[in-house]
Amino acid sequence: MAPEKVRTTAQDVEVCPPRTTLQIVEFSRGKSKRQRWRTGLLFASAIAVTAAISAALGIAAGLGIAGGSSPSCSDPADTSSDGGEATNVVNPEVDVHQQSSVLGCPIHPFPSPLPSPLPDKIESAIAAVERRLAGLIDDETMPGLVASITYRDTDLWSSGFGATKKDVPQATPDKDTLYRIASVSKIFVVLMVYHMYNRGLVRSLDDPLNDFCPSFHINNRFTSSSEDITLRQVMTSMSGLPREAPCGQPEDPAVNLCPHDTTTILERLSQQYTVLPPWTQPSYSNLGFGLLGRCLVSHFFPETSYEDYLQENILRPLGMSGTGFNYSHTSVGDRLATGYESDGSEEPLYDIGWWGPASQMYSSASDLNKLAKFLYSNGAADDDPAFSGVLSPSLRRLILLPTYTNRDLDTGVGAPWEVSYQQDYTLIMKGGNLRGYSAVFSVVPDLKLGLNVLFSGMWPAISWHWFANSTPSSFPHL
Repeated sequence: MAPEKVRTTAQDVEVCPPRTTLQIVEFSRGKSKRQRWRTGLLFASAIAVTAAISAALGIAAGLGIAGGSSPSCSDPADTSSDGGEATNVVNPEVDVHQQSSVLGCPIHPFPSPLPSPLPDKIESAIAAVERRLAGLIDDETMPGLVASITYRDTDLWSSGFGATKKDVPQATPDKDTLYRIASVSKIFVVLMVYHMYNRGLVRSLDDPLNDFCPSFHINNRFTSSSEDITLRQVMTSMSGLPREAPCGQPEDPAVNLCPHDTTTILERLSQQYTVLPPWTQPSYSNLGFGLLGRCLVSHFFPETSYEDYLQENILRPLGMSGTGFNYSHTSVGDRLATGYESDGSEEPLYDIGWWGPASQMYSSASDLNKLAKFLYSNGAADDDPAFSGVLSPSLRRLILLPTYTNRDLDTGVGAPWEVSYQQDYTLIMKGGNLRGYSAVFSVVPDLKLGLNVLFSGMWPAISWHWFANSTPSSFPHL
C-alpha cells in the first residue's frame, strides 16, 4: 500500500509528534570502544566535568534533549493547571530523523519556556548533579568550585561547593566568587576580532595577520613560498603557529611569565618555525591569541591596550563587571578564590605578561552566564538591546559554528572552541587550566543552554578521577 501523502497545511501539522524541552532521547550505542577512547582522551577534562550538569537537561554523552516544540509541527508542552510536569513527553523510541524527512518536522525544534515550578524530573536531576559535584571536593587538591546552568534568558541553577580558601571552610563560593579562567580568556580575543569586523575595522576574517602586524614573520619549513597566516586560522587553532610565545626564561616566573613587549616577541619569533602548514589540522597556540590581542588593538588604537579595549567594548556593554585582568584592582579583593596546585599547595597570583590575552583573565559564574546568554541569543525576540552593539545576530551565529571536524567525527574545533557532537546537538565549549585554577565554559546553541564550572584546583587532580567515577552514572548507554 502506498504511503499516505503528508500535507503541510495548518490542519495537518499535528501529525508531527510534539517534542518538548523535557524529552529524553537515547545516545547512540554504535560507537566503537576505540572511538569512545579517542573522544574521552581529548575531552575528558571538559566533558567529564560538565557531564553531570549536562545530564540534568539531557545534553552530554548518554542523554539528550529535543528542544521545545516547533510551531510548525506541534503545540507547546501541556502542563498541569498547578504548574506540574509536562504531560506530552514524546516516546524516546521515535526516530527524529524519520520525523524530519517524512513529516517535515525540524530535528531541532525551538526551545520552549520551562514551567514554574520546575518539573520533578529536572529538580531531581539537579539534586543529583549537586551530589556529584559535591563529591569532587577534596580538602587538599580541590577545595572549592562553583557551577551554573542558563536556559534561554534565565539563570536556571547555580551552586557553590567546598570553600574559597582552605583555612576558611565556612566561606562557600557562590556565583559572584571570582576565579582565574585560564584559556577561557581566548573567547574574548575572538569577540574582539569579531567586534572589529562588526565595526568595519577588519575587512575580512580571512585577512592576513601581517596586515595588522607588519613585522610579523615566522619561518615556514613546509612550503617554498611564504603562505599568509590569517586571522581566522589563528582563532580556530589552524594556523600552524607554535604553541607558546618565545618568552624565554623569566627572571621571576612567580611574578610575570612573559615580561616583554610585542617588538621583542616579534624579533624572537622571526627565528622560529611553524609546526604545521595552515589548515592542516588543529594545533593549539597561546602565541597566536597573544598576537591577535596585542597586534590588532595596537594597529587601530596605538594608545590603547588590549585590556582597555576589551573592557570598554565587550565587558562593559555586556554587564560583565566581575571580569577583568588586574588582580590588584580593589574590586577583586577577597572575592577571588585561592588557587591550589595538584599537590595541595597554595598557588600565588602571577601575571601572564605579554600573552595575557590567551590566559590572564578572571571571571565569575554570574558573568559567564551573561556571556552564554549573549552568544546563544542570536537575535531572538527577547534579545537584549545591548547585544547588537557588541556583535550583530548573524555574527553571533557565525562565531558558534564549528570550523574543523576531527577524523573521529565526534569532535572538532571552532573559534576558539573545542566541539563535541552529542546525539543531534553540538556542544560548544572552551576549557582552561593553569597553575591553581581550572574552568569550563560551554553552550548548546540549538537549545539556548549554557553550562559553566569554575575550580580552585587543576585538571590533573580531577579529570580522570571524575571521568572514571561519573561514567557509570552519566554515560549509561556507552
